[in-house]
Amino acid sequence: MPRIKNSKIQISSPLLLLRQIRDVMAQAEDAQARLDQVVQIIAAGFASEVCSVYLLRAGDILELYASEGLKKSSVHLTRLGVGQGLVGSIAASAEPLNLADAESHPKFEYRPETGEEIYSSFVGVPILQRGKPIGVLVVQGKKAMEYSPDQVEVLQTKMGVRHVPDTVLIELKKMPECRDFSRTIYKNIGDKILAEREKKANAEKARE
Repeated sequence: MPRIKNSKIQISSPLLLLRQIRDVMAQAEDAQARLDQVVQIIAAGFASEVCSVYLLRAGDILELYASEGLKKSSVHLTRLGVGQGLVGSIAASAEPLNLADAESHPKFEYRPETGEEIYSSFVGVPILQRGKPIGVLVVQGKKAMEYSPDQVEVLQTKMGVRHVPDTVLIELKKMPECRDFSRTIYKNIGDKILAEREKKANAEKARE
């Protein structure tokens, strides 16, 4: 399959995507509902058919937690070990992977329950907390095209949870530990970001 660099896949304004994601995070819905909306926003923003989020669970297992474009029945069913398949490789290396033809990659592992065989392009980036992967964000499309470095950077930086409003972080920080792994992730990230913001605020006061 021909490989086309610097694809014509268009991204809507990163600021608009960020604003939409921020608005979703400010809603009172549970973490699953928020993830479902976030993948829809990113897929639309990248003009791609698929956006998925895999989150790390106990035993170094990556579970498909939300997806726009893959079969809905595969959500919470599809699981990959760290180092297994393209998604697992991203989690293991903590580095992005950008492919025009995903199936030609030696680490590609077909999962029939997802219906992903119709998609060629693949870009995945690690979701990091304190430098360690806690999940993987994936965008896929039918055209065999590589995503541009700018597009990869948007996924890595512009979609960061550091942009979540303080009010939402405070709410997430108060969430009790529970079996819903996505809630636990949000709570831990919220703790970290609030601590960083408090440290910065104290430093600014000290300089006054």
